[in-house]
Amino acid sequence: MNMRKVLTLLLGASFLAVFVTSCDLDDDGKYSVGDFIVSLGVVQKENPSDNSYVIQLDNGDSFVPMATSVPYFNVYNNQRVWVNFNPLDDKSNSDGSLTYYGKVNDIREILYKNISNASKVSADSMGYDPVNVKDIWMSQDSILNLKIAFYTAGSTHYINLVNDETGNGVDQPYMLDLKHNARGDEQAYRTSGIVSFKLGTLKAAGNDSINFIVRYTNYDGQTVQEPVMTYHYGS
Repeated sequence: MNMRKVLTLLLGASFLAVFVTSCDLDDDGKYSVGDFIVSLGVVQKENPSDNSYVIQLDNGDSFVPMATSVPYFNVYNNQRVWVNFNPLDDKSNSDGSLTYYGKVNDIREILYKNISNASKVSADSMGYDPVNVKDIWMSQDSILNLKIAFYTAGSTHYINLVNDETGNGVDQPYMLDLKHNARGDEQAYRTSGIVSFKLGTLKAAGNDSINFIVRYTNYDGQTVQEPVMTYHYGS
């Protein structure tokens, strides 16, 4: 498995990890041009050659772009994105969610990776540089998100989440090590961003949920273990 995937972190800026909205309906019940919604989401694009796609937002709503201010942005299926859009219309769905229609103001790719197993990666490729975790949460039922911070001079860093394979997820939580490889980069300035990982491979036979812990080494040289989290995946 190639662990050297480029870290796409929106470097140099700290973007909101929650659903943010600034929308007021005008007199005819429609949105205004100045309204916007900011959210994380996952792209759903059935046909690679088709320009149309839908973004499944983390709060359960969805967004259908009708126009964009960033036509050069390459969109592909199952892509994790941060999106800022101007809603111009919406419809209610049977599950209570909303489907928005509007214009993309800005869109950025978020690092979105599988969780690796320690036995299948070389130790030197994972990296042992410090990293700080500012926030951690789950979304869309199976996505683990971390807002992280580290120091850089602007070069590419590598981030991975590695299962050390000591736990079973039931009586002993899976231990997931957040690995940072700065590749010798100078610690010139602090930057932060969001990374996301797919929880789908973390299952236990005969159970509909598992427990896990995220562990990392911070800039004070301390090994930090986040509180136990539970991933419910059903039968």
